[in-house]
Amino acid sequence: MSGIEVVKQLQQDERTRRIPVIVLSADATPARIAELRGIGILDYLTKPFEIHHFARTIRSALALP
Repeated sequence: MSGIEVVKQLQQDERTRRIPVIVLSADATPARIAELRGIGILDYLTKPFEIHHFARTIRSALALP
């Protein structure tokens, strides 16, 4: 199952639709990033990731209702 399929399944289930999704991938192509952001992920981090950006993203995810 692709990451996009996983996100869509999470969004379709009432129990998981409010869980913020952060993608961590080696695929840094602008098209892939735009595609996943377009379906509502919180953030898209690419490997190797910058630790400060990762920490900000996690703090942001925890602040969501």
